[in-house]
Amino acid sequence: MWFTNVATVWRRSLQLRSVVLTVLVTALVVGVAGGVLTQRISSGLEDAKIRGAMAEAAAGRSIARSAAQGSAEGKTSTEVVESLVAELSRRAGKPPSFEVILLPRPDSGNPGGSTNLVDPAAVPEALEEEVQKGKKQLWTRGPIEYSDGRVENGLMVGAPVNIRGIGRYGLYYMFSLSSTEETVSLVKSAIVGVGIALVLALGMLALVFTRRLLSPVQQAAKTADALAAGELDRRLVVHGEDDLAVLANAFNTMADSLSDQIVRLERLSDMQRRFVSDVSHELRTPLTTIKMAADLAGDRSPPGDVAAQRASELLQSEVERFEMLLADLLEVSRFDAG
Repeated sequence: MWFTNVATVWRRSLQLRSVVLTVLVTALVVGVAGGVLTQRISSGLEDAKIRGAMAEAAAGRSIARSAAQGSAEGKTSTEVVESLVAELSRRAGKPPSFEVILLPRPDSGNPGGSTNLVDPAAVPEALEEEVQKGKKQLWTRGPIEYSDGRVENGLMVGAPVNIRGIGRYGLYYMFSLSSTEETVSLVKSAIVGVGIALVLALGMLALVFTRRLLSPVQQAAKTADALAAGELDRRLVVHGEDDLAVLANAFNTMADSLSDQIVRLERLSDMQRRFVSDVSHELRTPLTTIKMAADLAGDRSPPGDVAAQRASELLQSEVERFEMLLADLLEVSRFDAG
């Protein structure tokens, strides 16, 4: 039942259809534009993060080579690794923007090292295997498990590095993506908020404009109904000089013309009614005289004069027919008089 009522309102209300369609189209455009914009921003931030991470890892790789060569003499392998990790972690700032892990070959027996907040086991096995086998920097996404139990989505960059006097290591950088995700989330929230405000604003604007445009049309419909009901003095109120004002002036001109035509037709109808009434009354007296004369002629016609009797019968018949026509004319006259 309610669906039928809604369908009826939908069919009859041009304003409702205009506002709803405007809101739907605006929401669709805002949704698509917001999705594309969010995707572009997210991709841009992630690409920038990857470029920065790769550049930082390349710089750390160079630092690891030079620092290890200059500090390996007179130190144990563990001291060299810890010193190198400390040197690289100082570039992370406070709070640290990344974590550093040094992992030796699994079968070398050399010590490994990492910053305090991350566990060396956080390096994915697949990334570690690829770094140990290759010579290039590699990166991947994945969860970073911190020593305090936190788990965050992160970007992991690994590269092989040779430490003189110790052996081949894998140097890994762990960059948290939490700040990037927060930025993307903030952008999404801003886009959603702006989109909702834009949809509501355009919906209200469509409501105001459709009301402004449809109000003269609705007023014209009411005025037309009043004219049809006999209120010939009803006219539209004209505001301004725009197209709606031109339409209102044209409607009023049409109404004036119709009113004049109706008044003219009413006058002609009154004249016709008076003419019919006058003619019907004026004809009754001579018709009565003709009827009496026809009856008298029929009574005094010679019995053997067939032609005279036939003429008398025809005259009486035509008089009776004329009398019926006159009666109908009087009936019409009485009907027009109400």
